[in-house]
Amino acid sequence: MYDDTIKDIIQKLNPEIFFKINRKFIVNKEAVTEIIKHSSQKVEIKLFPEPEVNAEVFISKMQIAECLNWLNK
Repeated sequence: MYDDTIKDIIQKLNPEIFFKINRKFIVNKEAVTEIIKHSSQKVEIKLFPEPEVNAEVFISKMQIAECLNWLNK
C-alpha cells in the first residue's frame, strides 16, 4: 500500500520504462503485449500479466500520441 498519489509515484519511476496511461494505470513497457486501435480517440492495450481488475485497459485520450511514441522508442 502506498500513501503517494499516482502522480507522485510516476515521478519516482524511470520514464523510459514506465508510463501513466490513464488515471488508474502506470504500465511497464515490457508488459504491453498488444495495441488495439478502436478509433483515433480510443486505444486499448493488452498487458501481461493481466491486471487483477476485470476491465479493458484504455489509454487516456490526452495520452494516446505520447504513449504511442513512448512505446515506439
